[in-house]
Order: sequence, then structure tokens, then C-alpha cells
Amino acid sequence: MSELYAGKIILKPTAMGRLRIRDRYSLHRMVLDLYPCRETDGKGPFARDVQWADRGEHLAGREVLLLGNRPPLTEDLPDDVRVMVKKLPDSFLEHEIYRIRMDVNPCRCVDGRRQAVPRGELEKWLHDKAERSGFTFTHLQIGRYSATRFVKERHRVTFAELRVDGIVRVLDADLFKQTVANGFGRGKAFGYGLMQIIPISLQ
Repeated sequence: MSELYAGKIILKPTAMGRLRIRDRYSLHRMVLDLYPCRETDGKGPFARDVQWADRGEHLAGREVLLLGNRPPLTEDLPDDVRVMVKKLPDSFLEHEIYRIRMDVNPCRCVDGRRQAVPRGELEKWLHDKAERSGFTFTHLQIGRYSATRFVKERHRVTFAELRVDGIVRVLDADLFKQTVANGFGRGKAFGYGLMQIIPISLQ
């Protein structure tokens, strides 16, 4: 697995206004500006290799978490945008049990179209997808479930949005690392799927 760099962006109120941060699409554009495009192999589309998660307003400003396989560009940023990032040590993903929080986009493909998972099926969807991703929930708390909407290039876009908290146990270490690096579920470009994990010691 490639190296991973974790960090966060702090946007002061002046930056929020200057960058016109109003919705997930404006956050998406702001984050990707820190990661110049690069081609994967000359045959496919440009790759950005970054996940992000909006943590909302704090005393210091709007906080956005980052995870990517390369660090963002941090040179020549204005004073109202602060970016902090560091390489994750290899040992961080060698634990068995983690506390987790993530915002996910629960959806499935039905007749070629993406549809939101019904509320009554969310727990099963999460457990099934977790086991296919190398881990299992030993404790699961399902939070708010809503729809978020924004306009992208004059088209209205809607995402199902679910907050998940819990405790997970790693079943397949290699698959778990891939899931952390790639994100859980769909919608990575728009702030879904970043696994915010903290190791829990068994001692």
C-alpha cells in the first residue's frame, strides 16, 4: 500500500466568504485545488487521490479533514487558510480495534441507477459492506440520515448522507488498509467515506 498523509484544513470566516463556501460542491472544489491533477497511466482520467470530511464550524474556523496518498500543496496559501498534514506511520494501521466515525453515502445500484438505501436496511447494509471491506462493527451507532443537495455545472445533485459512529474489529488487515486508503462506499469526491479512526488498546 502507498504512503498515506492525514491532516486538516482550517478556514477562517474571511476564507469562507472569499472562496464562496456554501455547500459540499464548493468544499469539493476548494479541497481539490490543493491536489493538482495527475494522470494515472495515460489511459484513464485524471486522479486526485484524496478523501475529505467536513467537520463543521469550530472556534478556530471551518474544519475539513484530509487523507491522501500524497501531501497537498501548502505553499503561498493566504493567511485565512491553514493546512496541517503529516505522514501516517505504518504502525497506525496495524491495530486490531478502532473507534470510528464517518459520513457515508448509503446507496446501491438498482436497474442501472443509484438509489439510497432505505432507513430500515441501513444497519444490514453497513454490516455487510464492512465485512466485504475487511472489518466488522462490534458496536454501531447510526446517526442522522438525510439528503444533501447542491448544483454542479447547472445540474442538481442529491446524495444520501449518514453519520456513523462505532467500534470496529479488523478481520483482514490488508483489505482493511485498502479500505482506509480508498474510502468506505461511494461519493469520495464530495466528502463521503473518509474513515476517521482511532486505535483502541486492548490492555
